[in-house]
Amino acid sequence: MKLISLGLALALTVSTHFIYSISFSPDTPPELVDQLTRKWLEAQGAFGAIDNLWERAQRLPELSTFVAAVKAADLQDMLINTGGSTVFAPNNEAFEKLGTAGTDLFKPENKEKLKTILKNHILNQAIYNDSFIAGSYQNLNNQDLSITSVIKVNNATVTESNVTANNGNIFVIDTVLIP
Repeated sequence: MKLISLGLALALTVSTHFIYSISFSPDTPPELVDQLTRKWLEAQGAFGAIDNLWERAQRLPELSTFVAAVKAADLQDMLINTGGSTVFAPNNEAFEKLGTAGTDLFKPENKEKLKTILKNHILNQAIYNDSFIAGSYQNLNNQDLSITSVIKVNNATVTESNVTANNGNIFVIDTVLIP
């Protein structure tokens, strides 16, 4: 059972035997309480944050094609061994929009091209809805992604946000970002 109380104190009952808590002073701004509470809960493993980015992506059925692409490009370690990243993961429909060009990306002779495309979707910093600032962010290809709002990345729309992992965050998007 989980019991969460936001405000001056927070308690999380993980089981009938363990209780973890943190407290805030009465003059702590509510926005800071929310942000710190979320980070604390993630560190405790709440919200499924025990998993890394690779494990979280594998648990989302709408990312099965993205997961297959990461495997085909041998980039799993990039999502496991990161110190804090944001992944704009295209959903299955995004890959379907590419038609045969998308299918061709999975051929062994296109492995480097697939790597380049996937790296276009990853930032070396974790961005969350509550800390988002519109602007230009550099991806792993050293190219800028224009993030104008929490729901728009270049020409893609975010369909699911804040899929939190212990080493970053995933935003599911509806379009493959081609460099």
